[in-house]
Amino acid sequence: MATKMRDLASKFATAFEEGDATTINSLYAPDAVVWHNTNEREQPRSENVALAKAIPLIFSSFKYHDVRVQVFDGGYVQQHVVHAAMKDGTTLRIPVCAVVQVTNDQISRIDEYYDSALEPASIKQMLLKE
Repeated sequence: MATKMRDLASKFATAFEEGDATTINSLYAPDAVVWHNTNEREQPRSENVALAKAIPLIFSSFKYHDVRVQVFDGGYVQQHVVHAAMKDGTTLRIPVCAVVQVTNDQISRIDEYYDSALEPASIKQMLLKE
C-alpha cells in the first residue's frame, strides 16, 4: 500500500511540475477539491486542473525540491519546496505541506499549506487571493 501511495504522490508531483493537466485530471477523483490555507477556500477540481495547465505559461521553470512523503491509511503528507522562475525573471522559493486524501486510488482532497507572503502579487492576483 505504501509503495502504491508513494507512486501516486510522485506521478502527481511530476505532472504538476510539467503542467500536465491530462495526467492530473486522471489522478483526481470526480469530486476532488483542493483547500488552501492562504484563502481558506476549497478549489474545485476543474480550477486546480486549469491552474496546473497554466504552469508552463507562467513559469520558465517549476520544480519541487526536498520532497518528503509520509504515507498514512487513506493518503499521504507531502512536504516540498517549490523552486520556480516566472517568465518575467522573478524567482520563488516556497516551502509547502500538502495533506492528500486518496479514495479508490484517486486523489479526493488536498489541504495545502504555505506562506502566501512568499508569493508574488501577480500570482496572488491570478489565483484571486487578493
